[in-house]
Amino acid sequence: MKDFSKYFDKYNADAILLQSSDDFTFEHRSDSVMSYLTGFSGTAGEAILTKNGKIFLFVDPRYHIQASNSAKEGVQVVKMQLGETFIKILPQYLDINSKLLIDEKFIKFDVYENIKKVFKNTTSADFVNRYPKILSNEKIDNSRIEKLKTKLKKYNFDNIFITNNEHVSYLTNINSFDLPYSSTIRAKLLIGDKNILIFDETPEIFGKTLIFKDNLSLHDCKKVKEPILIKKNYVAEMMSVKSKKEIEGLKLSFQKLDCALHSFKKKIKVGLSEYELNKIFEEELFKAGAKALSFKTILSVDENTASIHYSSYDKNKFVKPNSLILLDCGGFWESPYATDITRVFAVGDVTDEQKRIYTYVLKAFLNCYHSDFSKGFELDGLARSIFKKAKIKDFIFPHALGHGLGLNVHSFPPSISPSGKSKLKKGMTFTIEPGLYLENKFGIRLENSVYIGDDGIKHSFSKFPFEEKLIDKTLLTKKEIKYLEDWQNGR
Repeated sequence: MKDFSKYFDKYNADAILLQSSDDFTFEHRSDSVMSYLTGFSGTAGEAILTKNGKIFLFVDPRYHIQASNSAKEGVQVVKMQLGETFIKILPQYLDINSKLLIDEKFIKFDVYENIKKVFKNTTSADFVNRYPKILSNEKIDNSRIEKLKTKLKKYNFDNIFITNNEHVSYLTNINSFDLPYSSTIRAKLLIGDKNILIFDETPEIFGKTLIFKDNLSLHDCKKVKEPILIKKNYVAEMMSVKSKKEIEGLKLSFQKLDCALHSFKKKIKVGLSEYELNKIFEEELFKAGAKALSFKTILSVDENTASIHYSSYDKNKFVKPNSLILLDCGGFWESPYATDITRVFAVGDVTDEQKRIYTYVLKAFLNCYHSDFSKGFELDGLARSIFKKAKIKDFIFPHALGHGLGLNVHSFPPSISPSGKSKLKKGMTFTIEPGLYLENKFGIRLENSVYIGDDGIKHSFSKFPFEEKLIDKTLLTKKEIKYLEDWQNGR
């Protein structure tokens, strides 16, 4: 609280918005102020710190269990429902006449504008004022940059400003594993008519400058003197469609990930803790040649499998003679593109309920994988319709069906979710990951990363089999059984 008293006084603020995002990726930073003050280390969420010391932590359904278990004493966890937005629910906890202070580096420009529509007195500040440093541009590959300039030639501009580090790495073809869980460089890019500048912080930018609005922080927008905001992100669109060479690189990466999974499965045994299991898996991953993890491994046992983004690795949570183990994992190999897969392993006997839930999640995956639907919301809706038809009680599906796969493990487009309206194209790579979860019981998620081939059909990168002892084939149709047999036999 002492660290923030000067900001409350300086800006006459009633509350400060705490976020864990990074202005280069708008993804979670484990060293964020929000994580420190709340104790919550999930990969998405917002918090409000009020002048009188109250902290409200807002999380979506993916993090309900994790937030409840990790929040510090005195932090009030607000559990939002699927589709509910932070901005919509905030007035229930903060008077709309309050003066809300926001760090302009860690909030998107359009989100800030939406907050100001509700909280008229909202203001912003640069909490940590850093000076920009120009980085070397000797290794830049101009081919994608020239392609982008051609796509944007209809606009009258002096510069193109790229603010997302995934897009910077893609356009320059420069990759690095220095950042955790990424193959990107921490940099921003300014493309002029003849000059290309790459820097670690944003300087003042003059001239008519094109910026893609969806990846723009409030801070970066303020630095641009003549911004031309574009809703359609041409870079994201370019990198969403992979070349044949990029697809082949991902295939090789997933072959090595499958090898790590096979080795890990053989080493699962009763008595190992979550901590030990995670250590064993990551050792196998690096034995298989991985250069880095593509995200923090999610490994959980029994009731912890119901926590969707669980990564606590409890040293005192052990595998029992009848345990379930959920592993959501990925890494980077020679290809700079991320890998991602989820499997559930069973030790010893399984219950009828576990088989039923696993089989319906499998049924959802198989049908979505073989579906002819060409839009993300259609695939997401298909999975939900299967669960609804099964009349599954208590277990919930509180997240999107999938996400795009790129230099970062979450890359958009495409979006395989209720809001995914754009068409899935040949060369796109994304995940299909239906799941069902019940707090204090267990959770099942089955995920495969796929691509759309030249034949217009979805193909899985991974060939890793499903857990036979958890499958109740009486719940599957003849067509689904054929799909399953083909999968288990590597076809």
